[in-house]
Amino acid sequence: MLPVQKKGIRGLIIFSIILLALLIAGWITGLIFEEKIKVVAVQELNNQLATEVNINGKISFSLLSNFPLASITFNSVEIKESFSEKKNLLVCEKISLLFNLWDLLRNNYRIKQVVVEDGLLQVRRNAEGSNNYNIFKTSKDSPREKFTLSIEEALLMNLQIFYDDERVHQHYAFNTLSSTLTGNFSSDNFLLNIQSDLFCKQLKIHGIDYLPNRDVELNCRLEVNLLENFYKIDDAEITIEGNRFLLSGSLMSQRNGNDVDLKLAGDNLRIEQIAALLPEKYRLYFSHFKSKGLIQFNGSIAGRISENVNPKVDVHFGINNGLFSHDKMKESFRRVNLTGHYSNGVSGSLSSSSLELIDFSTTFRNTPVSGSLILKNFLHPYLDMKLNGTVSLEKIQPLFPSDYITGLSGTVAFQQFFFRGKVDGISRSLDLNKIEAGGSFILKDVSVTTKTTSYNQLNGAFEIDNNQIAIDRFSFKASESDLDVDGTINNFIPYLIASVNDSVKNQQKIGLNIKLTSRYLKWTDLVGVKTHSITKSQQSRDYPIPTLFYAFTGSITGNIGRFAYERFNASSLHGNILFLGNHIYFNDFGMNAEQGNVTAKGKLDITHGSRSLLDLNARLDNLNISQLFYEFNNFGQPALTDKNLNGTVTSEVALQATWD
Repeated sequence: MLPVQKKGIRGLIIFSIILLALLIAGWITGLIFEEKIKVVAVQELNNQLATEVNINGKISFSLLSNFPLASITFNSVEIKESFSEKKNLLVCEKISLLFNLWDLLRNNYRIKQVVVEDGLLQVRRNAEGSNNYNIFKTSKDSPREKFTLSIEEALLMNLQIFYDDERVHQHYAFNTLSSTLTGNFSSDNFLLNIQSDLFCKQLKIHGIDYLPNRDVELNCRLEVNLLENFYKIDDAEITIEGNRFLLSGSLMSQRNGNDVDLKLAGDNLRIEQIAALLPEKYRLYFSHFKSKGLIQFNGSIAGRISENVNPKVDVHFGINNGLFSHDKMKESFRRVNLTGHYSNGVSGSLSSSSLELIDFSTTFRNTPVSGSLILKNFLHPYLDMKLNGTVSLEKIQPLFPSDYITGLSGTVAFQQFFFRGKVDGISRSLDLNKIEAGGSFILKDVSVTTKTTSYNQLNGAFEIDNNQIAIDRFSFKASESDLDVDGTINNFIPYLIASVNDSVKNQQKIGLNIKLTSRYLKWTDLVGVKTHSITKSQQSRDYPIPTLFYAFTGSITGNIGRFAYERFNASSLHGNILFLGNHIYFNDFGMNAEQGNVTAKGKLDITHGSRSLLDLNARLDNLNISQLFYEFNNFGQPALTDKNLNGTVTSEVALQATWD
């Protein structure tokens, strides 16, 4: 072992001697060439640069700091822009120019690499399309000496980069800790390779910041043609906050805009991470929603980008096993799968934009839901929707807040339901004939609670034919009352959608042609009771006209076994109610009441909702007059009451009263 140890020590000594000799040689060579190189570098840079350069620190030369390349380093450097304002293009603590040692020995100073450290780069393009970085003299103005810029690699370390293009309203701001650019920068045509770790502080286009405060990794290759301002991107890889995208295509800079032809793709991206990347302007639309799952997409951007022109944008995407929830919902839409397509259309505007969700499927409370959606013209949306599945009303109610409905439960099952038409046309009667709808839905054990009453056990089947709904076996209960409904309803869907649209005054009317049947119907069960204070010690009960009555038009025919209104009770009630404009007509009414029989007809004027006018004509046959006065609270007068009346009455009665 001893001879081996001696050989190792001898080798270490020899290596140390050689290394020391090289260091001494480098030091001596540096002393010999340093002053000469400094003079040549400053002189030749002044010859080749067309703008002012200020070197406020020392200039140093080294053979060792970037070995095997020699380097000359300028400290505290300012390079002015080519614009007449002469703002700083580059300010940095240090710029190092690196060249080959053998070129140095032959007095041929070809700069191969440049290292920029700790600084600020401000690139600008004005409204006329001129840039501020034309800092080199043309070849006829700059005599080529032994010192030449033949840069093939640029290393940027701890550099802030700002890019402002007033012509197309684009403003970028980046920080890079380390970026490497390689290529034949002295040529007008070259391949540029970029590897960069960036922190994007701002990527603002036309006032929208698309990447605020995002970590970005960039690895790409570009074919650069400086004479034509043309850049071809070959399979660039961009990673934004851990999400990997592939980019390819081309870009040509013109005086009146940029011509782009780009393709962007991503695979197995996390929905929640992509949603977090959306600009603040768009994130607000989804602020109440949360999502998880995988998304794939590929898109293209083609055409001119300028102040008044947008390029064509097409994006195809898909979601696998996603989850969507709302912050007011206890349940989530699970196992969401869909394919989709977005395009901004021929004109690249909101009016030509469209969104398609194809083969959408999910589960809600372990029940499958499927369908599709096409939305065209984002300014005046046209909706084409299909839906199949069962939905819990209680779980989705938070998505549709209402001042009128305070509670909702039960399920609605959609079967081949579809809707086609302009969304804003729903609130205009002239466009209703352009709306198509169809399919069916079934209500099961639905309960609806309002501020004044509750409706329970709503069950029924409904067939939709465009603007008409055919009702089959619809029934519900309200406290002690029950009601069965058959017939047709027109315009209910437009009324419903307009009701939940707070920005549109609901002027829709619900067309009716229905038949009502009830074993027992109590008016207060149906419309509710509203109580308000008159004095501190006294209360008054108010029986308002139902809100929906103001929206009805058409006819209701009914047969009610027993009917009650306050003290009034009747049996075998039948008749027809006609809703026409601001009037409600009562035709062919008949009932058994007060131990006799009543037939009547009349109308209710609801033009002034807070003070409706009742005009009624009735025939009374053998009514118990005492019971009549009792049930109608002595008609509001104290002089003649049920307590001092007896017998029966047969009479023709005309009644005009105010219902408020």
